[in-house]
Amino acid sequence: MKDSYRFFDEFILEQKSFFEDALLPEVNQNATPNNFITWDTNNWVYGSNKSGFLAKAKKSFSFKEIRGNHIKNLFKDGEPKEKLIKIEQAYRNFLKAYAISLNKNSNPSPMVVHEQILMFKRIYIRMKMAGVDCHPVNINSEFLQDATDMVAASRTGPSAKSNASKDYDVAKVIARNLNYFDFTLTSIDVQRKTKVNIGTNYTEEAKDKEARDNGESSKKEKNLSIQTFLNIVTLRSMIQTDGEKVILNLVLLLMVTGFRHMEAALIGLKDFKVVEIENKKTKVLMEKRGLPTFYVGIKYQGEKGAGLRTHWIEPLAVELVESLWTDTILLTEKLRCQIEHLREINFKFLLPKSWFDNKITDNIVEFNPQKTVNLGVIVEDIYQSYAQSVFERGASAAKSYAKKKLQNSTLKITPYSVDNLGRTNSKEQHYLVSDIERFLRDELEQDRNASVDLIHRITDSSTGNTYEKPYEDLLFIIPKGSGAPSRSGALKVIPEILHTTILSKFLGYGTKGNEKRSIFAKYNLTEEDGEFTSMLSHVPRHGINTFFSLAGVSEHLQAMFMGRKDFSQNKKYQHLSLEDRIISSELVTVSNTDSFFKEHTALESIKQQATIDLNLNLSLQNSIAQSTHSYTTQEDKTSFVVDVIQNSKSKIFAEWDDVFDLLDDDKTEAIKSHSDLAIMDIGSCMRKLRTFQCPFNMKCQDGSQCPYFTLTGRMDETAKIERLLERIQFEIVLIKQMEMDCEITSEECNDILEELNLRIENISFHLNQSQVLDSEKVQINLAALDSNQKPKMLSSLFSLEQRCLEKIKGSQC
Repeated sequence: MKDSYRFFDEFILEQKSFFEDALLPEVNQNATPNNFITWDTNNWVYGSNKSGFLAKAKKSFSFKEIRGNHIKNLFKDGEPKEKLIKIEQAYRNFLKAYAISLNKNSNPSPMVVHEQILMFKRIYIRMKMAGVDCHPVNINSEFLQDATDMVAASRTGPSAKSNASKDYDVAKVIARNLNYFDFTLTSIDVQRKTKVNIGTNYTEEAKDKEARDNGESSKKEKNLSIQTFLNIVTLRSMIQTDGEKVILNLVLLLMVTGFRHMEAALIGLKDFKVVEIENKKTKVLMEKRGLPTFYVGIKYQGEKGAGLRTHWIEPLAVELVESLWTDTILLTEKLRCQIEHLREINFKFLLPKSWFDNKITDNIVEFNPQKTVNLGVIVEDIYQSYAQSVFERGASAAKSYAKKKLQNSTLKITPYSVDNLGRTNSKEQHYLVSDIERFLRDELEQDRNASVDLIHRITDSSTGNTYEKPYEDLLFIIPKGSGAPSRSGALKVIPEILHTTILSKFLGYGTKGNEKRSIFAKYNLTEEDGEFTSMLSHVPRHGINTFFSLAGVSEHLQAMFMGRKDFSQNKKYQHLSLEDRIISSELVTVSNTDSFFKEHTALESIKQQATIDLNLNLSLQNSIAQSTHSYTTQEDKTSFVVDVIQNSKSKIFAEWDDVFDLLDDDKTEAIKSHSDLAIMDIGSCMRKLRTFQCPFNMKCQDGSQCPYFTLTGRMDETAKIERLLERIQFEIVLIKQMEMDCEITSEECNDILEELNLRIENISFHLNQSQVLDSEKVQINLAALDSNQKPKMLSSLFSLEQRCLEKIKGSQC
């Protein structure tokens, strides 16, 4: 027994020495004095703001206590259940030493370390419940077996069996390591149970699910539904703050590329490269198809040992990626300048660049300790809340939230002076600039996800290589706090990268309740079952991989495209539907009824009638957009106008008839600046209403002539024009009756009738053109398409399209 304790003490000393000599210097090189790590530190926090072996994916765990209410199946029936269990010092030292030993000859991920430490905590409880001295030398096979069986039995859900099997794998590793250290009283072994009493009968659950979904993957799995896809696209026209826009741009990039979340989040500002197509035949072919004559690639650091790679963008997505890239650069320009300024003055102050003189000599900046700044300037340059009341009440609410932010901080910042402005309850509050500096520095140092030197560090668990990127060199950065969909507010001078916590709250996954506080919940975007949309950040990656599989791309090419070293992992990312299942198309509408564009009128008509009228003379995209007024970009509107001019018999764009044939081949550019189609109750307005107000007081809506008014062929237009015509005809009858009753004079009657007749003439013309547009359409019965089960997943529609392509190719052979 004495030898066992001596071996244990030697094990602790050896690991402590390695920790202090080999690991700590690198860990503490960039840490502030308050964040120094020592052997006595009882909490390890991994993250991008750390250095050394802690510079990995975000994770934290404690060596000094066990939270009994946070761990499933920790106690057996009849055992006293404690919420917080303190760990004895000897066992605490052992947990640290064991975690250090894992880092001695390898570079484990935080999850690997956490899994084994958590198992040792379960063993500690088993020893405590058995009344045994909780010293590591007393660990035996019985305690390890008991702890493993209990955690395996707690597993539920579709992955229960695989997770339970993994628990026994972890226990096997622990047994092997303990036998190697050789300080336990007995040799350690654990037996894999062939039958584990798992909480949920997965076989029955799978059968029930198959019966319900008939092969369709549910939204809780990593497959992208059609409704989720549409809701994400819809967000582009709804989001309000710059932080939301930057995060959505990241999500859209994930959907186009299939990147892992942090691969995309760490893309550099200058990692966008363009290569001209050299092959002349390929270049001509691309030109004929209207595609770019150059390749666009994104350089990125692949995870899991994939190394530095370039992802080449699908030609059809080049324009979208360029737009996302440019938009993000513009949105982050001010914050990027602030970071460059902080680095220029060596982080002596964190205050806004605008508060400093333009010229800074030798990076020396000094402030008068008594210099103050008013609350309005703080809102403008330091902190601004995005609460709904700020949008409703304006500056007064913004100041109130800024004051609360300072007062509720750990430093409890209060105004230095308050001036009475003479008006009722009107006061101007001033704060010391030095207090604002202290507040900003405290906010930065307290943020576990941020590095005080604003350099992001990450260690690749497969290679052990640590990569560093200054925040200002990253494409996706936002002001701290601006990415939260609810209770958000931006610290405008402190940046943060789009780490997992931000994205999980934004997309509504992770912590329980996130789906009710997500960006989808904020804008009332739901699935077909009425639940708020939510999506894992990894779902787009699964979708892209599924598309590759459906298209018949070989396994090794799939792995190459996805930045994956082990192509055997492909099958985990492939969500294939039943090959012979009949799939029909489905019209899915956005659930948001408060959309700025008020598109629900036409869509509501489509849903109620279960039909949609499509113009076969136009492209499918323009035909659907015509019926629903679903133009999302200026390019969409321009494409529609050109298509109607060239392929429709209507005269709604007759002003272009005389000059259209005289234009060069690129007619799109000539029309682009004249193709605004702002939706109106009747028809559309081609004036830039977002920039300039209507100079005619919306007279087009009563039938009067307007040079900016046009029809587009929206499904509700004809009925509305007919009702307007009937109303004016009724007014004419009423005016004539009033003349006969001597209520108005003949001159007044003639003046009014002249105006109404001009409206009748104008409306009749538009009604005629609307009927011409309707005559070109065919009615599609959506109910007939719904005779079979409708697809819910985007991969199902892709599969359907792929089969159609294969049939066409087969018929041409």
